[in-house]
This record gives sequence, C-alpha cells and structure tokens, in this order.
Amino acid sequence: MGGGIIINDFASNSEEFASQSIFSSLPGGALLLDKNLEIKLTNKKWKEKMAELKPAFTSAGENKKFSKFLVQIGCFSETVKNVKKKLISIIEQREQELKEAVAFPAGNKTKIFEFTFSKYKDGVLILTEDITVQAERKKEFEMLKFSVDNADIMVMRVTPAGEILYANEQLSKKLNYPPEEMVGLNVRKILAEDEFIDRQKFWHKIKENNSISYERKFVSKEGRVFSVSIVSQFFEYGEEEYEFVFAQDITAQKEMEEELRVREQQYRKIFNTAPVGMEVKDSKGIIIDVNDRLCELTGYDKEELVGESLFDIIVPKEFEDKAREDFNKILAGENLEQLLPSRKKSGEYYFVNLKDTRIQLPGGEYGVISMRLDVTDRLEAEKELREEKERFRSLAETSPFGLCVYRDKFIYVNQALVEMTGYSKEEILAMNFWELVAPEHQALVKKRGYARLKGKKPISNYEFKLQRKDGKKFWILFSGTRIDYRGGPAGLGTVINISERKKAEDKLRYLSYHDSLTSLYNRTFVEEEMARLNTERQHPLSIIYCDVNGLKIVNDTYGHKTGDELLEEVARILNSAIRDEDLLARWAGDEFVILLPQTDSALAQKIANRIEEACQRANFKDIPISLGIGIATKKTVEEKFQEVLSRADKKMYENKLTKANSAENKLVQNMMNTLGAKSAETKEHAMRMTHLAHQLGDKINLSNEQLNKLSLLATLHDIGKTTISEKILTKPGDLSEEEWQIIKEHPERGYKIASATEEFAPIAKAILHHHEKWDGSGYPAGLKGREIPLLSRIIAIVDAFDVMTSGRPYKKPMSEEEALQEIEVCSGDQFDPELAEEFVEMIVGQKSKNISLDVN
Repeated sequence: MGGGIIINDFASNSEEFASQSIFSSLPGGALLLDKNLEIKLTNKKWKEKMAELKPAFTSAGENKKFSKFLVQIGCFSETVKNVKKKLISIIEQREQELKEAVAFPAGNKTKIFEFTFSKYKDGVLILTEDITVQAERKKEFEMLKFSVDNADIMVMRVTPAGEILYANEQLSKKLNYPPEEMVGLNVRKILAEDEFIDRQKFWHKIKENNSISYERKFVSKEGRVFSVSIVSQFFEYGEEEYEFVFAQDITAQKEMEEELRVREQQYRKIFNTAPVGMEVKDSKGIIIDVNDRLCELTGYDKEELVGESLFDIIVPKEFEDKAREDFNKILAGENLEQLLPSRKKSGEYYFVNLKDTRIQLPGGEYGVISMRLDVTDRLEAEKELREEKERFRSLAETSPFGLCVYRDKFIYVNQALVEMTGYSKEEILAMNFWELVAPEHQALVKKRGYARLKGKKPISNYEFKLQRKDGKKFWILFSGTRIDYRGGPAGLGTVINISERKKAEDKLRYLSYHDSLTSLYNRTFVEEEMARLNTERQHPLSIIYCDVNGLKIVNDTYGHKTGDELLEEVARILNSAIRDEDLLARWAGDEFVILLPQTDSALAQKIANRIEEACQRANFKDIPISLGIGIATKKTVEEKFQEVLSRADKKMYENKLTKANSAENKLVQNMMNTLGAKSAETKEHAMRMTHLAHQLGDKINLSNEQLNKLSLLATLHDIGKTTISEKILTKPGDLSEEEWQIIKEHPERGYKIASATEEFAPIAKAILHHHEKWDGSGYPAGLKGREIPLLSRIIAIVDAFDVMTSGRPYKKPMSEEEALQEIEVCSGDQFDPELAEEFVEMIVGQKSKNISLDVN
C-alpha cells in the first residue's frame, strides 16, 4: 500500500495532517508537496538526514520547489528531471505510486535514498529510505559474481554428497558441458574413475582441515582427460555446508615436467655411458659429479672424488697455477680444449685430451663440465689425426661456419660446429648425423643424407633446425655434397647459423600482419584470410564492421596519446566479446573488422549486442565508449568478400549516423561535468550567463536562431578548460607565465571540440574568439572591433559581469554597481562600446524595476 493511501486514513487536510503524530513518527524522512510541487511539510527524520548530508545547509527545503531543492543540495540534473516527471505523473493522477533512487553527495561519499511518491489530496507525499548500504552490497555482490563467473580458473560449489550447485563459465567451457547441465551433476562424473575418493571420507578431511590442495584428473563430456591442480575450501552458511572448488588446468605443466624428466634421464644416460671421462665442478673447483669412465681413468671411486677439490686430487701440483688460471677463464665463458698431463690415484701420470665448458648449475651459479679422453696409448693415432686436421686446417678450423664429414656417424666436425651445438667433438663424433637435428626435421634430413651417400642428387641447399645439447633449437642453412673420403663415399656439409635472420624474418612477418598500436591483425592479414576462409565449410560467414565514435574529439581534447589508449581499450573490448575462432583486425584508423566463420546474421547480431553491452560497461577515464556497428553475411562461396564488406561498411555508417551525435554530446557533457567539478565554471555560472545573454540578445533584437546559438555558447564557451589541471584553474594567487600560456590555449581547445560535433560546430568560431578584445589586444587571434563575431562580443561582457559579481578563487566578488562601472571603464578597450552601453542600461533598468538577476 502506498504512503499516501496510509496517510489519507489519518487526515482530511494538510492542517490535520500536520498535527497527526503518524507523520512526525514515520521511520524514514517524509515530505509533503502541494500541487505546485513546493515543499510544505517535512518531518524530523528528513531534517536530520539533510543536516547529515550538508551540516552547513540549515534549510530542509520548506516553501521551495522540490526539484530546485534537489539541485541546490547537489543532485545530478538527470536525476532531478526523472523525479520531476514522476511527480507530475502523480499530480496528474496517471500513476498512484512511483519510486526513484536518488544519489546525494555527502562530503567525499554518496548517499543513496529510495523515494516513494504517492498521491495525497492535491499534492504528493514523499517517503524516503536510506538504501546506501544495500546499494553498496548489491554492487559488491555483482562485482564478485562477475569476477567468479568470468575467472580464468575453474570454480564450482558442491554439496557434501558431491552434487554441483554452481559452475562458472571456465569450468563449463573446459569440460564442454552447457552451464545448465553442470548444475545437478555429481563430481564423480567429471573425475577420472581411478582418482575418485569416497565423499564421506573426503568431506571429513575437508572439514577437519578447512582447506586442502591436491591434484586430480578431470574428464570432459566427450571423455578428454586432463590434469588439474585443486584447492577445496570448506564453507558453511547458516545450517548448510558446501565445498568451494578452485581448479587450474596444469596439463602443460605436467607435460613440461615429463619432458624435463625424460631429458634428465637422457642426460644421465649420456653422462654415465659416455666413452670419455666426465666430471662436473662448482665455481670453486669442488667436484659435484663424475661418471664411471672417469673413475676408470683415475683409479678413484666415485665417493673419493665427489666433494673433493679438482686441484687437490686430479691436477698435478706443478700445473696447479695454470689449471686455476684456465678454470677462471672457463668460468668467464671461454671454452678450452687442451692436451694436458693428469694424475691417477696411484700417482701415475697420463695424458688426456681435456675439453672444459662453462655450465649453469641447478642453483643458478656457474660451474664447469670437463670431458677427459685418455690419449696416452693413442699417440700414433693422434699423430694421424693431427695430419688429417692439417689437411683441413686452412679451411675448416678458421671457418666462421660449421663444417663436417659424415657417413652414418660423424667423421669430422670443426670447432665452429662444436660451439654451435654445445656438444664436445668427442660426443658429436659418437653420434649419427641426424641426431643433431631437431626431432621435427630428422626424417627429412635422414632421407636426403642417405640419398646423397647412395649417389643420388637430393636438394643440396636447404634450411632446417639443429638442437643443441641444452635442448635449444636454432635454424641453419645446410649445404651438402658427396665426396670420397678414406676409400669410401662420405657427405661433406657446411652449416651456417641463420637464427638471427629467421628472427628478423619472423619479426618482419609479424609486423606485416599486425597493427603496431593494438597488436591486432591488420588489413593485409585479413584480406589474405578472406581467401583462405572462402570455402563451403566456413559459410555462412558474417562480417562485423566497427567505427569508434568521437575519436576526433578525444584526440583534440585529451591528446593523441589518450586517443591511442582509447583505441587499445576498444581492441580489448572487441577481443573479449568474440569467440576463439573469430578473427579481429584493426582495419584502418578508428575502424575494426571482425570475421565470423560459420556464423549466420542472427548469431552475428548477438555478438554485436555483446560488444555494445561491453562498451556501455566500460570505464575509460570518464570517456564514454560508443561504436558504429554494421553487420553483413556472406552466404555463398561465389559472393565476393568486397561486396559483403561494403554492405557492412554501409550499415556501419548508417548506425554511426544514429549514434554519433548522442555519443559526442555525452562526451561533451562529461567534459562539462568534469570542468564544473574542478573549477568555478559551475552549472549555475552557465545558467546565469545564459539568462543574461538571452536578455541582452532580446534587447538588441537577435533572431531566434542567434538566441539559441547564444544560449549554447553561454554553456560551452569555456569547455576548452576541461584538460587544464585543477591546480591552475583554482590557483588563488597570480599565475606564472607558463600557467598563463596554458590558460590562453583554452579557446582553441574549445574550438576543436565544438568543430568535431555536428550539433556544436555552428558556435565553434564564437568559442574561439570569446577572449578577443575590442582594441585588438585579446587572444588567440588578436581580432579587433567588428572583426570579432557578435556572439563572442556579447558573451565576453556577460562572462565578465558574472565573474566579477560571483567571484573566483583568486578574486573576491564585486557589487553589481562596481561591476557595471568596470564594464563602462573597459568599454571601447575590452568590450564593444555599443553592446556595453546596452548591457549596462539593461541591468540598471532591471534594478530600477526591482527585477532579480538570480536565476536559481
């Protein structure tokens, strides 16, 4: 039952009503308005609430228009308009009861009241309720729900018995169940059968620990199994108990762990079975690990070597200084391969071919891995090898590219190839040629290598990837030819590292297909994709064409940096609204194109609606985001993409025409609100100026069209101050020269803003010149006399008068008499003398007739 209906049972007229205790004892604030919507009665609660909102505001609004009172206490103009419409609807008996939520500024916070309007006799009864807390909780709940619904992790709420009561979008997507099928499903259905734990035991564990972490395997609707990391949280609400499950897909992590495990096994196998002695030392030379072959070479057991210093146990004393010097070189990044004497446990000396390389140990510090080949009994073989090396030395050992001779296995590799691969020469010489090749290219390289050895002529120059000992891959250009070597056919190959060239090519390819600002695909890529998607399977194929409304205003007002940030935000919004299979591109400037394969026009419209909703929700520096959107659908392969794109472009343009003015006006209104919040350019100042300017325009017989322009100019003349800092606009003292130059830029900034909109363009020139002076000493153009637009001359006088009489942070207000005297003094210098005379005459005439200048 409405408030007015209740009160009618207690009183028959306003005097009786006032005397009724029911009115004063109402639990919330109450007001009674007459048929003219003036406040006639307020109760104690209303007065208390008004005093809380603004302690300095002593009046509760009696005998004032209710809408005017709302304006004075700081309500938004749009809210005041809505309230006024509903009150009129009640007065005219079109409605019996209406409600409106009204926001009141209260210091740094905002209070929200729900107003209930009811008909009472000829007037309106208003009951109020403070709903600030409910509104804040609702907003927090909606934000929390949105965050959970759209989280990147999988979330569900489960009963003790395992029934799923809620599942977020990510979980539904990962398991490929529609959201409605998820609800009511038992968790047993989505867990791998061998990993399900009895719910009773599980529930006892989660209640005991409150929160537990573990890993499981989920099973999707179609049977796909994947690993997840889970945190289960016990939750109790009232008498109900729940489990909140937060799950993260760790498939990639598991695959990486398995790959690392396999590689570690491979390394350990190579390390332990290598035909050369190998040891690993830390940065101080302490031996960390050795293989069996090293124990055979030295005569020590592994336990005797690990933990001991290399310099104490293996290096002969007379070579210790050189060994330490070499060790420091290796730690600094230099690879060394030398023929050196070494010492066995028995004290016997022997010669080794020692290859030392710096490595990074698991803890992050550098260490050294050494490979020792006993050459004592192979001096003759080494002599032959040295002779063989001499044959290649001039070419191979000084070559900047890799060089190798191979059959099944390598026969020879040069130092450049060793450094490329990270293996020692001994390791490479024990390998088949294709074992150095990345797995994805091994079959091709093996096939061509065997063909070459058999005398066939496969492609001799081609590119493929090698894989280093540490697992890293890199591109090479390989050139192979067949030679006779030591009495049999062999392959001679040259290897050039082209990784940097490939990176440059990839970067160039990326840049050629991507927009540098938004990182989206560009027009070139989309045009190529159109050809690829022109198949029966991809049809119908829809195109969404988007154009950013108001970008020119943003660029002119806030700068191109903010304009670029707006384009990046639009790209983010569009990307979040489309599907994985859709293709989004920045087409040109402020235009974006989305290709939607296998999508009819109805589904494309739904996606366009999502984009619209996302734009409305977006919060970008108080700048509203609005897009012109056009949709067209390609139904057959024969239909040309360009024709479909042209249709979408045309529809976008039509849509933009219906939205652009609204978007631009909203942007300008936001600028005006911002300006009023940080400066003295308040709405009341604009209203007073509009009133005075209109009166002066009437007095000098301006046409209705000019009067309308004058009213618009009074509101927007200082919009160029929007981007000037509040510190400068409200500075109480003198401005510095730099600050003054910034202030003087605002007419040109305002001109750019107005020029960018169809509605405000007619007054752009008047905004540009409203600080010109009659004697030519004004700015920005230094116009003189009647060169200054008439509307600019009028607004200059009106603005000066209102500023002088209302004051500014840097100046106390004058009396109207003093302000008129100042205008007369400046007539002919600052102001148009004829207009100044008309204005003074108008104000004096109004004062003599006792007409108030207050428009509030």
